[in-house]
Amino acid sequence: MITRSLHPLRWSRLRFALGIAQMAGATLALVLLITDGLARSTIYATILTSIVTTVSVLLFGHHRSRR
Repeated sequence: MITRSLHPLRWSRLRFALGIAQMAGATLALVLLITDGLARSTIYATILTSIVTTVSVLLFGHHRSRR
């Protein structure tokens, strides 16, 4: 029974961590774009943020409320 109650908590933590990573990555990419222009680090930050966003949508996209 303990594993059943911990399972949603783990998914919630993962969802929270992915959300924080998305926001931080988007902010970092924007700051790099403003300060460095279209440099290699800006492109890497954008690609990494896109990967995190894709993983989040694939894992949690079906949890959206349907209106």
